[in-house]
Amino acid sequence: MSVALITRHLQESFLDEFVQYYLNEGIDSIYILQDVDGTAELPNRPNVHIIQSRSFAANQLYDVNQLYTQIRPLHTWFIFVDCDEFISCVNEEKDKTIRDMLFSTYKDVDCIMIPWVMMACNHREKNPPSLLQGIVHRWDHDKKHPHSKKWKKGRCRYDEIEVKSIFKGEAASKIDIHHPRAYKERIMAIDSVYNNAKPIRPLYKGLHETEIAHARMLCFHYRIFSKEECARKLEGSKLAGYKEASFADLWVTDYAEKEETFLREKSIRQFGRKTNADKMDINTRSTI
Repeated sequence: MSVALITRHLQESFLDEFVQYYLNEGIDSIYILQDVDGTAELPNRPNVHIIQSRSFAANQLYDVNQLYTQIRPLHTWFIFVDCDEFISCVNEEKDKTIRDMLFSTYKDVDCIMIPWVMMACNHREKNPPSLLQGIVHRWDHDKKHPHSKKWKKGRCRYDEIEVKSIFKGEAASKIDIHHPRAYKERIMAIDSVYNNAKPIRPLYKGLHETEIAHARMLCFHYRIFSKEECARKLEGSKLAGYKEASFADLWVTDYAEKEETFLREKSIRQFGRKTNADKMDINTRSTI
């Protein structure tokens, strides 16, 4: 039984850290759909597979599902995340890996829907040496956040927030951005907060600080790394949702309202401290 991860790479920074993180979570194979125009240096590991993708501009999911169809018989579980999304076991399950949970707690489940927690760079000018160790703030999910109505990706997420899913290949024949599609007749799907059975949908209703404190798994979303990265992300973007955005639209969503050091501490335990990754007090501790 094995776990596979699929991601799309559009020259985002920190790809090697992303790969290293998920391999440490017990992922057996990582499949990277690389933008054909990309020039980034990609990880060279036997369990990391690079596939050139030509569909980013026209249809972001075409190559994803072409690949998924090919590898679906090879693995038990699948994860489809972007390179800035880090799923982790948290709270009472914080010492477990993703793999631990899939083959124990979730062995009889078909799909786990894991809500985002929105990270923030606290108006950092340049990228840190380490994403996980350098970005140590997030939104306060008990607060409502103003947003530009013209840019939907920057919307307030007080009422509902996106999920990312981990699912069994036998239960789904296609992948959408936030969850699988074309399910088997009786699919067992739950959320990763209270492990409640739920219909599969792209959004989790009412993720606030109480839910974060009770969650079994969360997906930490590092949309904003720095001013430098925001500018790069918007320049000639091929992704729907960013083409119409201005720098101001993206930057205003850097709500660095709560210190969040959970993944920083986890990264230091696993990989050692990155020199000058941040300037924060190393005695600060996570609330998760």
